[in-house]
Order: sequence, then structure tokens, then C-alpha cells
Amino acid sequence: MTKEEILAELTSSRAAVVKGCADLRAELDLKTKINDLVRRKPYAWLSGATALGWFFAGPKTRTRVVTKSVESNGPPVVKVEKKKRRFGLIALLIGLIRFAIPVIKPAFAVYAGRRFADMVKKRLK
Repeated sequence: MTKEEILAELTSSRAAVVKGCADLRAELDLKTKINDLVRRKPYAWLSGATALGWFFAGPKTRTRVVTKSVESNGPPVVKVEKKKRRFGLIALLIGLIRFAIPVIKPAFAVYAGRRFADMVKKRLK
């Protein structure tokens, strides 16, 4: 092999190593992959996150035991009350609001900017 052939082979092998590293970085970039998946199917991811949040929110009803005594020397009377609490619904609403804020924020900024500009124009006239 001549010197030029060896240099050409070294150059091609370096290019192959650089391309392999770039492919490996792209393959291991999980944040970009997940962002692309969510952009392609946002409703599926939102419904999955909602279902998971609903599951982890815990039981939807809780039982509360109240002990009351009728007389000072009588036996205590145990009364079981069921209270429905809407923690799951509240968690769902908070999750939806947290998801919607980044989407709606630019629209609110444009609206507020226009309103502010109109207000300034009215004051300057």
C-alpha cells in the first residue's frame, strides 16, 4: 500500500467513526425521541397520563369512623360515615391545567400585547 492509499483509508475510517458516533448519539437521545412521540400523538399521551394520574390518585371514597358515647357511663356507639371526596377529579383538573398552560400562554401573551397597545393608543390620542 502506498502512502496515499493509507491516508485515504484513514480518512474514510475516521468519517465512519464520526458517523457511527453521531448515529449512536441520535439513538440514545431519549428526550428528543419522547418529544417527537408526544408531538405525533398528543391525545394518546394525554389520555394515558390522565389514566395514570387517575390510577395513582388513590381511592375515590374514604370511610370515616366517628365514635360517640350516649351517656357518660353507657357503651360507646360507633357510627360509620361515608364521605365522598373528589381528590381524583381535582388532580385531573390540575393536570389538565398544567398541560394547557404552556399551550395557551403564547395566545394570552399576544392578546395582552394587543390590548396593551390599544390602551396606549387611546391614552396618547
